[in-house]
Amino acid sequence: YDIYKKATHFNYTNENNSSFIRIIPIVFWIASSNVSTEIYLKELIAKNCKLCHPNKNCIEAAYIFGLFLYYSLMQFSKQEIFEKVLETVNINYHKQLILNSKNTPNPINMVAENTTVDIDSNLKSSYYVSLQCILYNFYNGSDFNSCLENTIKFGGDTSTNGAMIGALAGAFYSMYSIPFRSEEHTSELQSPDHLVCR
Repeated sequence: YDIYKKATHFNYTNENNSSFIRIIPIVFWIASSNVSTEIYLKELIAKNCKLCHPNKNCIEAAYIFGLFLYYSLMQFSKQEIFEKVLETVNINYHKQLILNSKNTPNPINMVAENTTVDIDSNLKSSYYVSLQCILYNFYNGSDFNSCLENTIKFGGDTSTNGAMIGALAGAFYSMYSIPFRSEEHTSELQSPDHLVCR
């Protein structure tokens, strides 16, 4: 309890993107289980974020990413996903981020100031830089490869952003769209349950 209390106190202003990776298995589990409600997903994501990212911005941003994953797994179109997620967003900045992500990978506060993102600055791991970058490349991508390649080309926190867009594009285009390098890997992935466990 003391560790939790200290962690939430010292991490309250933390706005980095690491919570996005931790929620990926949660979303895949919810989508593959009988408990397929967005409310339960929101509760699990909030509980997960509260230890390291307990502020409301990070919690809602993680939920936004979780919904994009969830609706992709439920086979909605990209336009339907964007519309459904926008209906649930409470923070205006996040609504603008989602709307602007169709047109630019740069976060809205930086676009409004007519500046570009210094992808190697300390902002590269912020949730809003990552979220807008992956949503832009997801919306504008035509397949798994183009989503992944363009996200990595953007630079910044390529490991986290690559994991995020890999999960999102894989969920949307299906696991069979992921280019495996050998038959050995493909034969291991017989069911979505196996994918969730890995």
